Amino acid sequence: MKHPRFQILILALIGLLLLTGCSTSVEESTQAVIAEGPVVEKTAEEPTKAPIDEPTVDPAVNSEPSYAEEIIIGIGRNLYYGQSQWHMIHGSLHVWEPLLYPDENLNPQPYLAESWESNEDLTAWTFKLKKGISFHDGSPLTAEVAVNNLMEIHENYTPLPTLDRMEVVDESTFTIYLTESTPALPDLLVYFQSAMLSPGTRDQEGTDQPVPYGTGPFQFVEYVDGERIVLERNENYWGEPPKVERIIYRYIPDAITRLQALQSGEIDAIADVGSIIPSQSEIVESDENLNLFTVDVLTTHYLFFNNDKPPFDNQILRQAVSLAIDRELIVNETVYGYGVPGTSLITQLAEKWVNPAASPAYDLAEAKALAQSVLGDERIQVTFVLHSGLANRWPYGEIAQIIQFALVDLGIDIEIQTVEGGTWNEMLANDEYDISMRPYTMSSGDPDDFMTYWARPEGIFNSKYSISYDDDQIEVLINQAVSEVDLATRKAYYDDIQAILIEQTPFTPIYHEVTLYAAKDTVFNLTLDAVFRPSLNTVYKLAE
Repeated sequence: MKHPRFQILILALIGLLLLTGCSTSVEESTQAVIAEGPVVEKTAEEPTKAPIDEPTVDPAVNSEPSYAEEIIIGIGRNLYYGQSQWHMIHGSLHVWEPLLYPDENLNPQPYLAESWESNEDLTAWTFKLKKGISFHDGSPLTAEVAVNNLMEIHENYTPLPTLDRMEVVDESTFTIYLTESTPALPDLLVYFQSAMLSPGTRDQEGTDQPVPYGTGPFQFVEYVDGERIVLERNENYWGEPPKVERIIYRYIPDAITRLQALQSGEIDAIADVGSIIPSQSEIVESDENLNLFTVDVLTTHYLFFNNDKPPFDNQILRQAVSLAIDRELIVNETVYGYGVPGTSLITQLAEKWVNPAASPAYDLAEAKALAQSVLGDERIQVTFVLHSGLANRWPYGEIAQIIQFALVDLGIDIEIQTVEGGTWNEMLANDEYDISMRPYTMSSGDPDDFMTYWARPEGIFNSKYSISYDDDQIEVLINQAVSEVDLATRKAYYDDIQAILIEQTPFTPIYHEVTLYAAKDTVFNLTLDAVFRPSLNTVYKLAE
């Protein structure tokens, strides 16, 4: 009999020889593991799946794996907007790129902008662009082009609250002048708020399918209405080129059909916020050919009221409704725990700005008492209008039913109406609703991102959806917060704003999003970040 130590030595030598024969593959595999990515969801009942890892090349062949030319991603919404939106196409597609982008701590970082600096009192911010960057139509990214884009965004999308003017300094430098000190200006220019598109993008009036010319690693090739968006690799990209040649986004509005397409191999991944519903998580986890991932994103789902007409022009009745909502129950029952109860007005990921004292509570007894003080013995009927597209991506129907049941004891009877998106927009704009729901994603960690849309009288959602919330004290506090240089004082302003909004309840958070996404086990390096932008520049698929 051979000595056990001798056997161990032989096995070790064999392992060393095998590692030597495939050293290149092992090194690449190690690098893939080190790359930051999401964690695979695990269950206590079943063996956990291993994290996605790059497979080791067969030592006998000692060659690089063969990569597929194309990856097909299924989504539950249409990401091509054409002329209906100034940016034409969603930022997730990596066609256009921003000047600044948030890091994992939600701090703005350089993207197309190389650097920026302010004057002493923070009323002038000078930005320098990276040089040598061109749009897909061949035109250069210049300071003049950047200023034109920013002004269009300011006028048509997100107004900069203290903007005075913008001036071009030279070919790659421009300055933004402000009427007041604005310490968070870089936060107000991240992602969508500084999307860069070429001048040629705007010269397509009357075109049925205008082409968005960006600077990104992928360029727009084709859009088939209601079916797909085709992107191809930008061979002249200024950064590291993607590994995949073509990305196809398939629009599959039905969640069941979308998952079936992934299971059958018709698509390679489902990667967008709200594209895998939580009830499907067990199905994905039980499929040995699929990997399930989760990521906390900057999305919060809000219930909002029509503050402009009875019955919810009454603050006490709005408070009663909010107190009657069991947010923890909603998270457990409708999103299977893939979410965080809405205990903060803004996303809980913006931790340094959240006021923990301004948290919507659940108190059914208090809710009944408040409703009784307004309604007495009267019963009222209200209309809860849902957007069918949103209800197909999130369990808004189930949430509405939970709220409907909770409000019965308050003397409030809810009629739930689910309508298609265009009708939903029209009904809200025309005051033809009492309650509704929608998600909102902050682009950065700065609270003014949210306040600009929701709390200012001219805010897009406040005005567009007839929320019609207008409070002079809030407007003064927001203006003070935007211009306050001292961080602690600025935090105090936003604490006060959140406390007032929770008390007045023009809208209320229901839950904060945890997004699920999935991919076949031949797809690697696919991640989503806090604004659910997928890593199209690094993703790849092994050829089958």
